[in-house]
Amino acid sequence: MKDLGQLTYFLGLEVHHQSNGIFIKQQKYIHGLMKLAGLYGTTSFDIPMEVNFKYRKNDGDHLPDPTLYRHLIGSLIFLTTTRPDISYVIH
Repeated sequence: MKDLGQLTYFLGLEVHHQSNGIFIKQQKYIHGLMKLAGLYGTTSFDIPMEVNFKYRKNDGDHLPDPTLYRHLIGSLIFLTTTRPDISYVIH
């Protein structure tokens, strides 16, 4: 084993040590995802989803690169498991 000093970055988690505790953020990871998805520099707005809408296998166009879609979904799943505050809406 080798001591590499204080942890600062690990698996997309940025670790900041301060006198009142350890703080973790994922700003760099999220910016990388936004850039990969082509959403960097865009603005957000609410789009409500249709309730009880049935998606069919043959509806719509096929994705030009399904690998990119799988990568983004896996990254979002990782993000929501490390950040439960963005996983659930609390009223």
